Amino acid sequence: MSKRPTNRLQTESEKNDIRAELLVTPLQLHEFLNAKNADVKCSFCGVGDYGIAADPTGEMAPLVSTPVPHVKGLGLWLYTAACMNCGHVVFFHAPFVASKIQGK
Repeated sequence: MSKRPTNRLQTESEKNDIRAELLVTPLQLHEFLNAKNADVKCSFCGVGDYGIAADPTGEMAPLVSTPVPHVKGLGLWLYTAACMNCGHVVFFHAPFVASKIQGK
């Protein structure tokens, strides 16, 4: 198990990694997920395809952040995909996906 996160300042490298998640486009996220499993159907209704939304500008893949309990100022960044039939939402760890998309 990894060490518990600390409330320390981020290194320059970590700041660049965070910015990387903000550079992923909806199309890049869609292509990445399709490369993993193009035939996947919704795990809830079993019928619908997953769609990728975008930020209001249409330039950034949808990101949500959820707080980490008991660690002030730390959150988990996630990309989302939603079923086009029932609305079921699935999450993908944004730092992992962004690093794979950008070839790191």
